[in-house]
Amino acid sequence: MTSDINYSLPSDSSLTSEQQALWGALEQRYCKELAQADASVVQPLKMAVALSPFVADVLLAELPYVLAYSEQWDLAKPLAFESIEQTLSEQLAACQNDNAAKQVLRRWRSRIFVLIAIRNLVYSSSITIDFQDISYAADRLILSAYHWVYPRLGQQFGTPLDEQEKPLPLLILAMGKYGGKELNFSSDVDLMFFFPHDGETQKGPRRLEHQTFFTRLGQQIIALLADRTGDGFVFRVDMRLRPYGESGPLAMSFAAAEEYYQDQGREWERFALIKARIINSASCDIKSNDLNNAQTEHYKEMFYQLIKPFVYRRYIDFGVLESIRNMKTMIETEVRRKGLTDNIKLGSGGIREAEFIVQSLQLIRGGRIRHIQRRSFIKALEQLKRTEIIQPRVAEKLLESYLFLRRVEHVIQQLHDQQTQLLPDNPLDQTRLTVALGFSQYGQFMDELSKHQQVISAEFSEVFHVDDEEELDAERFSLDILERDDFEHWYTEHDSSVVPAMMDKLQRFVGSNSFQHLSSRGKSRMESLFPKLLNVLSRESDPVVSFERILDLLRSISRRTAYLVLLEENPPVLEHLVKLCGQSKWVSEQMIEHPLLLDELLYPNALYTPLDSSELTQELRRQLLRIEPDDEEQQQEQLRIFKQTHELRVAAAVLNNTINVKKASRYLSQIAEAIIASVIVFSWRKLCQRYGLPSIEGVDQDRMKGFAVIGYGKFGGEELGFGSDLDLVFLFDAEPEATTSGERSQSHTQFFTRLAQRVIHALNMRTVSGVLYDVDMRLRPSGKSGLLVSYTESFKDYQLNEAWTWEHQALSRARAVAGDKDLCQWFEQLRCELLAKPRDAKQLKQDVITMREKMRKQLDKSQGDKFDLKQGTGGMVDIEFLAQYLLLANGASFPQECWSSRTTRQFIRLNELEILSREQADHLIEAYRYYRELNNRIVLTGQSKQLPFDLVCDHSARVSSCWQAILGKS
Repeated sequence: MTSDINYSLPSDSSLTSEQQALWGALEQRYCKELAQADASVVQPLKMAVALSPFVADVLLAELPYVLAYSEQWDLAKPLAFESIEQTLSEQLAACQNDNAAKQVLRRWRSRIFVLIAIRNLVYSSSITIDFQDISYAADRLILSAYHWVYPRLGQQFGTPLDEQEKPLPLLILAMGKYGGKELNFSSDVDLMFFFPHDGETQKGPRRLEHQTFFTRLGQQIIALLADRTGDGFVFRVDMRLRPYGESGPLAMSFAAAEEYYQDQGREWERFALIKARIINSASCDIKSNDLNNAQTEHYKEMFYQLIKPFVYRRYIDFGVLESIRNMKTMIETEVRRKGLTDNIKLGSGGIREAEFIVQSLQLIRGGRIRHIQRRSFIKALEQLKRTEIIQPRVAEKLLESYLFLRRVEHVIQQLHDQQTQLLPDNPLDQTRLTVALGFSQYGQFMDELSKHQQVISAEFSEVFHVDDEEELDAERFSLDILERDDFEHWYTEHDSSVVPAMMDKLQRFVGSNSFQHLSSRGKSRMESLFPKLLNVLSRESDPVVSFERILDLLRSISRRTAYLVLLEENPPVLEHLVKLCGQSKWVSEQMIEHPLLLDELLYPNALYTPLDSSELTQELRRQLLRIEPDDEEQQQEQLRIFKQTHELRVAAAVLNNTINVKKASRYLSQIAEAIIASVIVFSWRKLCQRYGLPSIEGVDQDRMKGFAVIGYGKFGGEELGFGSDLDLVFLFDAEPEATTSGERSQSHTQFFTRLAQRVIHALNMRTVSGVLYDVDMRLRPSGKSGLLVSYTESFKDYQLNEAWTWEHQALSRARAVAGDKDLCQWFEQLRCELLAKPRDAKQLKQDVITMREKMRKQLDKSQGDKFDLKQGTGGMVDIEFLAQYLLLANGASFPQECWSSRTTRQFIRLNELEILSREQADHLIEAYRYYRELNNRIVLTGQSKQLPFDLVCDHSARVSSCWQAILGKS
């Protein structure tokens, strides 16, 4: 027992006389028991009686129990529920009628709650421990009522059974703070009742529809808990949160619930269901009359999956913003109108405002960030802090203030066991509150309370705050009547042709079907958005082009008001959107096809700062861990969201000139590597489950062995651009004819072929979010006619004895990008050996020249003064061929050299080895980087790849000069 508690009451306090009167009544009734009790128990009880008339009332009936409990357990510690539950269960089992059961339940409610009140009032217990014990006690008491009623009702009407003739449960949903396991000391319990499916009861003297059976079951549970008897009640039960409210059925089937939430669910119900928790516990279901453990958990999971799509959208849900703002306004209006200054829940800076902050952010982002899908306020706030949706410092202050208010709330309710959040208005209870909370004066407590309320109020005011832009004068802007004056005051600095062009585009948009078919709310949103959009566009160098791209985007999202809200209410988001779309047609097309990318504009620091390789891998792993291992559809969607998001970041950084072409290509290549690595993991596990493990030492489902992915071309050279496809080759290293260990065993060749097929399918299959990558397999041995996956020894033999010169050229830009590390290392060693292979110099030169001429003849689109950046003479492919030729021609002279797969790095090394002059290397590197930079810009801006020759003539001439010097006439 804690020994440093101060049990003395304040001097000149009215509490002293209260304590004497209340304790005197206890001494009169329990003189003998108190005389025998230890002083270390009597002192805290005297203190608790002074601070709480509720405690005094309960002790008049239950002092012997409390004294007996204190002999075995420490009053300052969490409750010993194991002893409580056993006795409660035994006493309830002996009850033969409702009145007896009600008495048992009510007595145990009083005993449990008086122990919690004593602990809190005297020992200042942690509020989180109180949450835990109160919520757990509610679970046990409500489930005890449920388990007592269920078999008795079954004896009368039979039992609802499923197809396997196993009993169906009534799932009891705890809502609000109870659902979050943060229940108030004296509170209603908000409940909802659901059952798995319709039917009729079986194996009884009468039959009832499941709906009727579970409705009667619910009614009897409520009566056991809420009827007021001479012993009081267990809990007031509030069922108004159920579908259709008070007019709806008391218990509802899963099918009816799903239909309701899909068709009629309202925004406030989404808020309510954030905390919904099924309290049915497999560990305490009655085995003989109720459900087995597996059935209970099965139906719980079914119901959670049923409501999840309604509560959490799969994209960042800005559609809820308007509802949130309306609710926020209602809260603020109610506080002002009712003057709730003494209400620590509903008043300004109160508990409700803190909860509103957290729940709003959960609704908006919970579909994308599953870690914030938490029922507990405390746990949800911690996840919001970890994901930096709320700044850590703000989150810590908010939590501290929330817990202070919740402790005040509990003490207020423990005074008289009343459901109230009002500060006491009489001096005696104010003194009780002051002492229980550890303050010397009531004024000191009020100052501390005010400080915490200000913290919550300030953050509440900041949630979804929108700056008023009065200068836009949105009131007078109408899309029905477009006047030249509406535009001209913004575009005075632009050419005179801009205003009529802008007006024409906007009139066409307003007359389009996409706009005309909008709801009145959607049109209103558009009308509010356009003045802000036109104002931002006025700062663009070419507002007409930017406007056209933004209008195309608005057409694609016109029916998704969530994104209109996002753009209208977040000026920085609108500014970033206009800037990026003005700079890049590619970005605008990506936004049109994947509107969820608009969410990225909320985080400009991240938007213009791509992640490096290790960060990419970690982030993708975190995102995929939030998805069930068997949910392949969601995994595929998440991979596409990941790719689109991070490619957008790279594009934004390129357009903002924060990274160069070298880094951009590296980032794009690393994004592809991270995705392929994840795809291999999913595919491997799936095949191992289906066919068993390959016969390779050290292999298991979580440790892939014997398979590697080789990247060629731009991917191999870490030179990927926007929209690049992937040139891949697959290798496996396992005895081809040996088999896997499963019942449906496959040969290793079959197994790894299926693995390669799954990887390709995952990369190039089209989903609602598009394609990850187009995959080109033509560089594998024997090209299109070759096997999809190559056994290592066969691959080596082919490369040594059958491969064409152009295949070894391709090998110069190849690298292992994913898979078994040992096999990846094997490939790198083989590549070094192949590049060092002695070659006939004359034949090599002729092969390279012949291949280049063939490609130029078939692919070069240069015409007149237009230059094909890739295939034109002196273009990118010429540079790549020069590097490849020099590696193959000189590899045998430097057999220990393991050449980089990056073209520019190859030129640097060729110069260091004095194969190329410094001037030649510099010219080739400079031209290659310039061409790649141009190529990326062309893709981003949507320009033609046939450029004006004067843009490249200097570089083209230098490259052609190098070609002439190294390979002769081109």
